[in-house]
Amino acid sequence: GRKVGAATTWKPGFRSLSKASRQLDKHKAEGGKHLPKSVVPYEACKERDIEPEKQCWDEPKGNLFPLRGQNYLKDRVKIKMEDLRPIYELKSVDFYSSENMVGHMAQRIKLPSTEKIPEDCPITPLLVVNYQAPMYPARIFGKPFDGKTLQVVAVYALRDGFVAEEEIKQGKLHRHTLELLKDFCADVTDGAGVPTRDRLKMIPAMPNLEEWIATKTFGKAEAAILRRWQNKPMLVRPQVQYHVGPEYIEVDVNIHDYQYATRRYFHSLKHCLKHGVMDMALVLEGRSPQQLPEQVLASIRLQKIDFAAEFPPVPPLPVLDSKQAQGKNYL
Repeated sequence: GRKVGAATTWKPGFRSLSKASRQLDKHKAEGGKHLPKSVVPYEACKERDIEPEKQCWDEPKGNLFPLRGQNYLKDRVKIKMEDLRPIYELKSVDFYSSENMVGHMAQRIKLPSTEKIPEDCPITPLLVVNYQAPMYPARIFGKPFDGKTLQVVAVYALRDGFVAEEEIKQGKLHRHTLELLKDFCADVTDGAGVPTRDRLKMIPAMPNLEEWIATKTFGKAEAAILRRWQNKPMLVRPQVQYHVGPEYIEVDVNIHDYQYATRRYFHSLKHCLKHGVMDMALVLEGRSPQQLPEQVLASIRLQKIDFAAEFPPVPPLPVLDSKQAQGKNYL
């Protein structure tokens, strides 16, 4: 009963095409040049009572997010996985401004090398997540919405030398998570007609929420909505598009298309995001006992970033010359 998708399927065999696509690297923008990673983790700053850094990113540990536990379908209990780090490691975060939404950012930036990840790795070695944030006031009418956008581009990679079976043996990866990930990569639809990619969800967390609310840079309604969003999972679909290359899957999250209330609150909070520490985890939802407990695929922390700051424009698409043109479908 399982069906495999076509246009956005990723298969391990695609890796053989990476040499052709890498020929364009010299024409692509360097990722991670504009926004630094924090030097001292936020939690360590709080412990030592030192001021956390601003305008930077970090990778929160997987144990900060409540996930469905082994018996969740019976007891509805969520747990924090103390020992499990995210499967993918965050390599860079970039903010780009554009007059309209831009998809498939992986075509425009130089991606990390995957040479140290075995060729037969059953899951995509790179994961790119592009959060497309509207920077104009929310409107009720006039879909599809588009306009000035901040593209928040996070690039993840499996760790060098990643071997799935070894990770399972060492307790760093659940076998059922690996199976879900393989189906996610292949864009498999299960027997009930549900695509595995429909399980992808985001779990937001704001470690400095109460401190942030205390700054009084926004009203009670915004404070209430932030408390409601804290640790509340949200399925990524249907406001999402997938793009696939030889070494990556890109997930474009279209916030322009979110419901009006969410967009309105985002716009009213935009000016005070520079006081907030915002974490997000990506998880494939477990919906049967065999798919639990859940595990964090990837995480990101945006630490006191001023969304009103000047950010570089979206890099142009690299130009193909005639010799490279044969590889153009695999970029």
